[in-house]
Amino acid sequence: MRWTPPPNVGGGQQMIDANVKRFYDEADAHPDIRQACALVVDLSEQNGGNAWPPLIAMYPLFGTANKANAVDRDGKRIPVVDRAGLERMARANAGGRANPLAPYTDGPLAVVVGSDTSSAGEMLLVALLGEQRVHTFGQTSDGRSTLNNTYPLADGSLLVLTELRFALGDGPLYRGGIPAMHPSGKGEPVEATVRTAAEWAAAHSPKCGPAPGGI
Repeated sequence: MRWTPPPNVGGGQQMIDANVKRFYDEADAHPDIRQACALVVDLSEQNGGNAWPPLIAMYPLFGTANKANAVDRDGKRIPVVDRAGLERMARANAGGRANPLAPYTDGPLAVVVGSDTSSAGEMLLVALLGEQRVHTFGQTSDGRSTLNNTYPLADGSLLVLTELRFALGDGPLYRGGIPAMHPSGKGEPVEATVRTAAEWAAAHSPKCGPAPGGI
């Protein structure tokens, strides 16, 4: 199965709730997705905005040992993924429905990245890289892998400050683009990269059986 979380523009809890609910609504329209034996998360269209709706929606993909951290200027490392908290937020908009990504809580997970994967998209990428089972395919990401906070000013304008960078575990901070583990050829269409990622996921998933396929 290929899942392409759309970019989300705007902020506020109402926007987040609406987009998470839409995730469940769209899944209901495609009940066959639960029959797939492996998953490809396609972040090639994630070019920024608000990372929280897709992060909440994909909570089943994260474990309690996720290594993704946000790092402040003093070096304090803060976990990006609160699995239990994300699940609570997702369930608030699920209407009792099962999360369609629940079948992929374990096993290989392929992630497609492109040069347009930026900002919020890179936050999602780092969160997924916090899972050891993830392999990434495609191009190096855009290189805006930071977390920004917005502060309203007295004159009605907004001040946007970059306050956090990302890292895995105790590793170095990400600065610039994040390269793919399996780089695609220069100019390769995204669809070809997705196919390569799907073949890898199927070949390594015990759910797919001896003949890879079904994604």
